[in-house]
Amino acid sequence: MIRSLLLLGTGAAAGWLAHRATEAGRRADDQGAARRVREALDPTHLGRSAGQAVGDAAAEVVAEGARAFTQRLRADAPPWVGRLLEPGADIIPGEATDGPAGPTHPTTTRKDPTA
Repeated sequence: MIRSLLLLGTGAAAGWLAHRATEAGRRADDQGAARRVREALDPTHLGRSAGQAVGDAAAEVVAEGARAFTQRLRADAPPWVGRLLEPGADIIPGEATDGPAGPTHPTTTRKDPTA
């Protein structure tokens, strides 16, 4: 009989400890979920998210408008303008394309009046 009573007490204690452990885990999960919901519905967070979305959309609209304007400008421009936009159009053969390697201030030379 004492043995049954000890087994019953031990089983009850083990069950109680298991119940407390699962209850603590469940409570922590519930608190974490409530915290995540509070943070998601926080007006500051919502405002930041909405502002970011509006800013991204506005930037995309501006970029698309600039691309469309540039394409139309190139299509409507006279043919000689297209040659100016080609890479290397302003490079004169036989002249250096890099700046001087010397001092930071460019040096100037006078034109020869007889040339």
